[in-house]
Amino acid sequence: MNKRLKLGFQIVNIRLKNFKVTVLGEVLHPGSYNIENERISVIEAIGMARDLTIYGERENVTLIREQNRKCMNLNIDLTNKQLFNSPYLRFL
Repeated sequence: MNKRLKLGFQIVNIRLKNFKVTVLGEVLHPGSYNIENERISVIEAIGMARDLTIYGERENVTLIREQNRKCMNLNIDLTNKQLFNSPYLRFL
């Protein structure tokens, strides 16, 4: 998030410095990870947790995110090539 506000003669830049993503379930290293960028893809988040285990269901991954102060659940099929074409699923 990068916002620029003009207050009188001053310009104030507001920038999101970091946020946290939590990866749970059948991954090698479940846990919370600090993200220094403003965006991260689903694939990058799973990569930070060192990938799914052999027991992880690649066809049934649940993404839980907050958008407009509402909790949203999305089921993702990581084996579907359309995942990489979707701008909505590209970044958390």
